[in-house]
Amino acid sequence: MLARFAAFIADEPPRPSPAPQTQTLAALVSRLDQLSDLRQSERCRAHQADEASVKASIGAVIEVLDSQIDAIQHAIDALIASDPILTEKASLLRSCKGVGPKNAQMILARLPEIGALDRRKIAALVGVAPITCTRSPAKAARP
Repeated sequence: MLARFAAFIADEPPRPSPAPQTQTLAALVSRLDQLSDLRQSERCRAHQADEASVKASIGAVIEVLDSQIDAIQHAIDALIASDPILTEKASLLRSCKGVGPKNAQMILARLPEIGALDRRKIAALVGVAPITCTRSPAKAARP
């Protein structure tokens, strides 16, 4: 199986590692996701809390999370604005119907190959490309 995989990818050029700005953007977007998840968890806890002191504690944590989310969001916006390539890609992504600033940030962070690969390779990389199954039905039924 490893030999078949090696033969399959032998003709593809090696992918360059992402630029430092893209790596920083990916780290910031990841942190923003983590903080947003924490805030949502705290909001759910606030709805379930009965004690006033517990609700106050949760409210204080939510305030801290909100300020951290704002700071990370400003850092992401500044990073994209400071890099002409990221700015151009973000502008192009935003020109697509249904792609807002958050989606553009997520795509730029999680899919740095966008713009460097053709649509078929990007679709395969993301996992939305239709792939024909070449197995025979008898083999596919085996566990």
